[in-house]
Amino acid sequence: RLKEIQNPVTGMQIAILQILSESGSLGIQSGQLRTKLQTSRQLLSYHMKQLSERNFVESNGKGRALHWLLLEEGKIKLENSAHLVDIA
Repeated sequence: RLKEIQNPVTGMQIAILQILSESGSLGIQSGQLRTKLQTSRQLLSYHMKQLSERNFVESNGKGRALHWLLLEEGKIKLENSAHLVDIA
């Protein structure tokens, strides 16, 4: 529990998990994800690294063909964060 408090899932990360959830088993390319979030490559890269290290997401492919998928842990985190989404 302490690790979760030290590394909270941010609003941007919840938005990423939501988009990945909506994309289903096909996932979504990095460029499409960046466009939907209207964010920079650097900021998206930072958040994807954080989510990947926590086993919430995984990537397939390389470069511009990189696809991101939501893992089971990410689905659980998204469900547990639903109360935060309702506020927005």
